Amino acid sequence: MMGIKAQSLTDLIASSVSSAYWKPDLEPIRRVYNLNGFTFGVAAGDEQLASFLDPILAPLACPPTASCDWIVELSPVAVIDVPTDARRIFEGPLPEGLTCAMVEDGDGRKLIVPGHFAMWFRRAARRTDLSFVPGKEDGLGGTAAFWMLDDLLAAHGRFLLHGGLVVDPKSESSIAIFAPSGTGKTTTVLALAHAGFCLAGDDALVLDVGEDGCGMWAVPRKLKVDRKTAALLPWLDALLTGNWIDDEQALEIGALQPVVPCALPRRRRVGLVVVLTSPNQNDHVITPIAKPDALMSIACDNLRIAPGGVDADNARALAALGSLVARTPVVALSVGPNPGSLTRKHIGWL
Repeated sequence: MMGIKAQSLTDLIASSVSSAYWKPDLEPIRRVYNLNGFTFGVAAGDEQLASFLDPILAPLACPPTASCDWIVELSPVAVIDVPTDARRIFEGPLPEGLTCAMVEDGDGRKLIVPGHFAMWFRRAARRTDLSFVPGKEDGLGGTAAFWMLDDLLAAHGRFLLHGGLVVDPKSESSIAIFAPSGTGKTTTVLALAHAGFCLAGDDALVLDVGEDGCGMWAVPRKLKVDRKTAALLPWLDALLTGNWIDDEQALEIGALQPVVPCALPRRRRVGLVVVLTSPNQNDHVITPIAKPDALMSIACDNLRIAPGGVDADNARALAALGSLVARTPVVALSVGPNPGSLTRKHIGWL
């Protein structure tokens, strides 16, 4: 090879790989999660920082590896602000009280919380760049983490939804329960688990449509039990403490195993969709519901409409929900005054 100047291995690789995929100074990958079919790694300067998703994804963690389908890299910066010339897709407060903006930026979108952190969603590069101001990283594991998870899943044709999930231990089919917050979803999910179903989750579901039909699994985050649920389901008392925060207590799903069976967070075929309606003061009532009405109810609680209309991700999510409702039996359930008496027959599952 006379006349050719030798290159370092790093220079050689960097010259032959698109800069969108190659970053020589990538932090070590310290966490890897398997989201039921694809993996993503978290690269960060230390273990504590890399574990910011453990509160919602710890049961899906697997041994670190250099080969992942997606990379999330965390980097400290001095200042974070919203560019004045950026096109804003969304602007408003997060539930934690922080003000955020979603903007279009180059080859992706950015979720920016001024003075705290910014998430750059770069699908073409199969990565998410997460910048943070040192000392302000506590907010990373809250609502923003779910925005990141939503984007990562959508890039792989899966959709993050608001709902509960239980599993029939006999058939291994899952039962999805949809309702807006405050309608009694957590209470209903826990009551059905106590009636013999396996508890999977009460808040965040992942839907995909495959050759075998519609599949779902629940994000294994903690359940938030409020005082009303605790009063309606007194068998929870043994797991609760006197430490209430905003009238709620958070319980790990695994901590509930002494009182209800729990399901591993893996994908299963959906066997039934339950749409919760307002509770009543008489008895549990299961009724048929027209599929267009069921789809409307579920979609209104799950799809975001930006000022410019429904974006491509939400359009695909609506199509996936349409497939779920079209292919799966759907019922409406109004829970009576005693949720603890719910049984399999009350959701038409015998």
